[in-house]
Amino acid sequence: MSMYKNLTTICAAAALALGLAACGGGGGGSGNQADMTPPPDPTPPPMEYDVALPAGHGLADGMTTIDAGETVMLSSGTYLTCPGPGDCTLTVSTDGVTGASSASSTGGMVAITTEATRMAAAREAERQLHLEHQNTLSAAETELARVQALYDAGDATANELAAAQKAVDDAMMLAGNIPPPPPPDPEPVVVAASGSVTHDALQDAFIGVLPDPGDSDSFVIPAGGTAVRQGVTFACNSERDCTITVTNSLDTIVATWMSYDVDAAEAMVVASVPADPLLMDPLHPDLTLNPSNVASVQAIIDVAIGAPAADPAPEGARTNVNTAIGGLDLDGFGVEDMSKLTLTSDLDVNVADYDSTATPPTGGSTLEVPRDLRSEHADRTALDGWAHSKVLFADWGDTAGSGDGGYETAALLYSDHEAPTAEAFDGDLAGKLAHRGSWFTLNADGAVAIDAAAANAADRLARTELTVGGAQLSTLSTGVTDTSTHEGTYFGASGTYTCTTGCTIEREETGTVPFNISAGTWTFTPDADQTVTIPDQDYMVFGAWLTVPDDADNGEHRIGVFYDGMREYGTVGVDLEGTATYTGGAAGVYRDRTASGMFTADATLTADFGDETAQGMLSGRIDNFRNSNGVFLGTDTAASPNDPATGGENDWVVTLTGAADNTSTGTVTGAGVAGSADGVAWTGGEWTAQFYGTSGSTPSGVAGQFRAMSAERGVVGAFGAMHQPPADE
Repeated sequence: MSMYKNLTTICAAAALALGLAACGGGGGGSGNQADMTPPPDPTPPPMEYDVALPAGHGLADGMTTIDAGETVMLSSGTYLTCPGPGDCTLTVSTDGVTGASSASSTGGMVAITTEATRMAAAREAERQLHLEHQNTLSAAETELARVQALYDAGDATANELAAAQKAVDDAMMLAGNIPPPPPPDPEPVVVAASGSVTHDALQDAFIGVLPDPGDSDSFVIPAGGTAVRQGVTFACNSERDCTITVTNSLDTIVATWMSYDVDAAEAMVVASVPADPLLMDPLHPDLTLNPSNVASVQAIIDVAIGAPAADPAPEGARTNVNTAIGGLDLDGFGVEDMSKLTLTSDLDVNVADYDSTATPPTGGSTLEVPRDLRSEHADRTALDGWAHSKVLFADWGDTAGSGDGGYETAALLYSDHEAPTAEAFDGDLAGKLAHRGSWFTLNADGAVAIDAAAANAADRLARTELTVGGAQLSTLSTGVTDTSTHEGTYFGASGTYTCTTGCTIEREETGTVPFNISAGTWTFTPDADQTVTIPDQDYMVFGAWLTVPDDADNGEHRIGVFYDGMREYGTVGVDLEGTATYTGGAAGVYRDRTASGMFTADATLTADFGDETAQGMLSGRIDNFRNSNGVFLGTDTAASPNDPATGGENDWVVTLTGAADNTSTGTVTGAGVAGSADGVAWTGGEWTAQFYGTSGSTPSGVAGQFRAMSAERGVVGAFGAMHQPPADE
């Protein structure tokens, strides 16, 4: 498998060893004539050898160093050993046309062995050591017999006899610790092992991509590894690589496997569909999301965003236009954490007097964080940069008594909400708030005006605390004298309250302090160096939900997508120029031929804000679509893997096409969508978005919703993306 390649080097080495003046032909001198040939290099360059690598060796092109005496294992189960004394440098190259690999080695002739030859060598070493000890024992026993005869004749001492006996005992101990040689023809034989498997999961997963009898797809799994094709996990439990072939055999999908092993130990490849965290919860086995009806899902996706879908036959389908995100105080002072988040809509369609033509009751039903029974699975649907990801679930049951079994709802929710911050209570504080700046605007005297009758006052008054003593401690509500002053706190900051006119304070229970303002006009003057804890004033939230009836063929299906943010961006001023990049994620519902469910994806958008002579434009791309189990959507074959790292043509991509001047108002309407799934172009779709952040600066984020569909595939979802400052900022 190896041959010498550098003949000049070999000759130089031989000349040096033999003391010759030169290599090659030519007449030699005579007598004492000086030899003008330069002396050979005392350290000739290392020899170079050709190395025949086996198929599937797994070595990348380039140089790999193998230390002297080191053995490395290739993915094919073949071993490379560098004999030394120096290190071996292996250079691998692949022919770009034929795909064949070749290699050369410098520093030593790399030895290539297989598992079988290594095992054979190990057994041979054991056999040789055993024979060596047996020979030692035989010689010791012969010597003992000779000494015994001399001792019996009086020609040897007792000590000499004891020494000979000890030599026999030592040899017997060594021989006993080494197993005897194996029986004749002991060498392990590398044999082929194969088998086949078929079940419903394979049929459902592959019949769409291998529709005709004889269609097949093959791929290789490294020994002990796994591979996912069409959402089905194949595992190679062999000590050698496994070759898998999935074939449509007379309209039955069969997976055959072939591998090699030692001593005919059978390799095994198993196929299974990974458990979807939205379809199975080991902690709550009674809470499972039913498989959806793909016709209903497709019918909903085919309808414009925000509009109810017409009822497809035979099952009903309806999008939701009333999804509301609650508990986040998106238009108020802000919320300190995500524990108050709620999702309200007509999620529960299992209500009395509901049918495909009726409008769900106002307000609908609510999913709350305490119902987040599946948060232990959130890593499966997590999106980079969105720390507050939630997987909500509810089983509504058959509460209407209609005998339809009820409905289940799953929802994916994401937010980039950050922790509250402590801000100085000064003249700059009001400008840091998204919606309630007037609550912290200081007048000329450094005080904040408070009007209990003003709009949105309740949330503000709840954060007023006045310390009142004396006889007033026995009352729940009491009037306060005009111009009187009272110590207390305002949003946690210490200071002095002064009543202007018509002031009343109240508390919940007698004897408790403090009181809160309930009526009148006041001012609050903060003490020096006070701070106020301010919730995140610029965050986004987005997501999607899917309601599935227990009776998939006759019950109502619902899909909803939503997005919002704390600080909507206003008009884009003419002074905002240049470009900005936004990255984030997306979530929604998909249909892929005979399958449907919820997805997550990556989102990247680019805003060109234009200049005095050019209009602005927002465009983007949604890609890397994955189901709720994290498996990439799309036909996955060995020739075209559905993997964004390799850019396979089967990847799902939705391009958000920009429209001229769609950025100026901060509310964005796109021109349409492009892209494809499994190489099939989308035939329709749309998208909208909203910028978020402080006006006058580059928007901090953008969120929106989109849909795209073709004859057998479709997606509808929401996205959120955060501004990525240039590297030099």
